[in-house]
This record gives sequence, C-alpha cells and structure tokens, in this order.
Amino acid sequence: YLRFNISAGEPKRFSEIMGVPEKYYYRVIENIKKAISIKKEMGLDVTIGMQMVLQPAFNDQILPLARLGRDLQPDYLVFKHCSDDIDGSLQVDYGGYNKLFDTLKEAESMSNGGYLVKAKWSKLKSEGKRCYERCYGPPFHVQLSGSGLVAPCGGFFNEKYSRYHIGNFVE
Repeated sequence: YLRFNISAGEPKRFSEIMGVPEKYYYRVIENIKKAISIKKEMGLDVTIGMQMVLQPAFNDQILPLARLGRDLQPDYLVFKHCSDDIDGSLQVDYGGYNKLFDTLKEAESMSNGGYLVKAKWSKLKSEGKRCYERCYGPPFHVQLSGSGLVAPCGGFFNEKYSRYHIGNFVE
C-alpha cells in the first residue's frame, strides 16, 4: 500500500497544520493524482490511501478532506488520532475527540463504491490510553516523516530521539 498523510483538505489549513508553504499542498494533490493514475493505467494491485492525523483543533478540515478524497478517489481516507510522545510534548487534547464524532460519521457517509472513509474509532475513543505496555511494530516496519526522516515509529520523529533515527531519504 501507499498512504499519503495530508491532514487537511484546504491549502491554507494544510500549510498551517503541516508547517509548510501552501504550494506544497498542490504538490501533494498532484502526487496523489499521479499515483492513482499510474495504478489504473498499469493495473497495479496496490492500495492507495490518504490519512489525517487528527487533533481536535483540526476539526474544520474533516469534511473538506473527505470531499477532497471523494473527488480524487483513492481507495480510502482514514482519520487517526494523534499519538503524543511519552513527554506529552504535542499536548494532544484526547478528551476533545468526543466532540468530533458526529462530523466523523458525516465524513464516513461520503464513502462510495471505490472510496472508503473510515475513522479509527477504537483509538479516537481511547482517550490516549494504550492497552499494551510494549510496541512490537518497529522491527516490522518503519515510518517516514514529511521531512524525509526515517524512524521506527512516528513517536520518534522528534530530534531528542535521534539515537533511533535510521536516516533521511531526502539526504
């Protein structure tokens, strides 16, 4: 699969949320379109998705992003909770997710035959509590940040976890 983290459906908010110039929004959209086009042209057996790492403060982008996905037609759009690091440096308002449930259900209703919109309900409702003590995922996959940083987990993107960084594919 190939999943694009976009986290906003409008250029200005994309810029604010992702911390990049607005022009990058259009580049991401073109990359998604190109990936979908290549998949169709070549008949590739690949799942193409979009995701929003949702914080309650980004609630204004849930429906615009769902509509954008409906227009682009990736295989899916997923709304995920934001995982804070162990120090809580992102200050995620886990209790604030409850106020978004109706909007997320409306976004899910935009699913159609080839496009699935899904909220990760179990995580959004968990209030940031994990039901496990140890993560076994890092030996099996890596995560790439928008800056090119390669790390065993998104929670390790912060520079203070540099000892876990594998490299940077941009460099």
